[in-house]
Amino acid sequence: MATNFGSDVGIGVASPATKLEVASGDIRLTDAYVIEWGGTNARIGGSNAGNYLKFYTSDTVRMKIDTSSHITPGADNTQNLGSSSLRWANLYVGDMHFSNEGKEGGNEIDGTTGNWTIQEGDENLFVINRKTGKKFKMNLTEV
Repeated sequence: MATNFGSDVGIGVASPATKLEVASGDIRLTDAYVIEWGGTNARIGGSNAGNYLKFYTSDTVRMKIDTSSHITPGADNTQNLGSSSLRWANLYVGDMHFSNEGKEGGNEIDGTTGNWTIQEGDENLFVINRKTGKKFKMNLTEV
């Protein structure tokens, strides 16, 4: 291991090219379970007790990944996936679930809340109202 801490440090690397260069293998963090970027308030943290990995910016949790591979936002109904100028190319999902239940003020049209699922069939798309149990078929017109 290089020991000149005034410059670049290498673990298993004779001449490191960056501040910290590690030869192939695992990096294991103990105690704090946090990787921080100096002065940016950005960090990645984890916990053995919570079984999750958290991503922070401005000292606020923005995203979590748990041991079941569920990816969730840091807080309910506060974050977007993509933006009006940076969109995902495609979204591949099984069923789509929509719910604004618990959102203060409901939707912007009539202030109500809903809980819906869109499912795909062989020839149609179906919509299920999870509050009433009613089922609908979308009118699809071939063009």
